[in-house]
Amino acid sequence: MSFGVNRGWEQSLEDNNGNEGLSFLGSVGYVYTPSADIKPISFILSGIAGPEQTDRQGNWRVLVDLIATTSIGDQLTLALNADWAYEDDAAIDGNQAQWYGVAAYAGYKLSDMFTFNVRGEWFNDKDGARGLGTNVYEATLGVSIKPFPDNEIGSNLVIRPEVRYDYAQEALFDGGTDHDQLTVGVDAIFSF
Repeated sequence: MSFGVNRGWEQSLEDNNGNEGLSFLGSVGYVYTPSADIKPISFILSGIAGPEQTDRQGNWRVLVDLIATTSIGDQLTLALNADWAYEDDAAIDGNQAQWYGVAAYAGYKLSDMFTFNVRGEWFNDKDGARGLGTNVYEATLGVSIKPFPDNEIGSNLVIRPEVRYDYAQEALFDGGTDHDQLTVGVDAIFSF
C-alpha cells in the first residue's frame, strides 16, 4: 500500500497550471494464489485525483488504474492493464469527459540475454480530454536485451528496440491527414 501527494499531472518543479492545488495518489496490491500448481496472480490498484485545470480549484480529474500480472511456466509473463478516468468541464463540448483503455502485454524469455515482447492497446478519448477525440489502437513488437546477463553490474542494463503500429479511428497523425503511423524506437535502461 502506498499514498502520496504531488503537484498534479504533467507538472515539474513548479505549479504550471496556476491553481495551487494538490493531487492525491495511492495504490494497493494483492497477490492471489489459486493453488500450488498455478502461478500467483498479482494485482495493483492505483488512483490519482486532484484539480488539474488551469486557474481552477474545482473539477477534479480522477484516474483509476488496475494491473494484473502472472506467469505461465518460467518463460512466459502476461499482464493486463486497464484505466478509467473522468473530469468535469474537460470534454470538447465543455461537459464531463471520460477516457479509458485496456492494454495486454506478453513477454517470452528466450534466454538470460533476450526476452521477446508483444503489446496491444485500445484507448478511447472520444470526449477529447486527452487531446485525441477518437479511439486509438496500437500493437508493438520488441525485444529486451541484457547484453551482460552474467555481470553483477552489467546485468542492470537493458536495451529495448521495438516496432510500433498505431491506428486511429479518426485521422490524427501527420497533422491530421493519416489514420495510422509506424514508429521504430529504442531505449536503454540502467537500473540501480
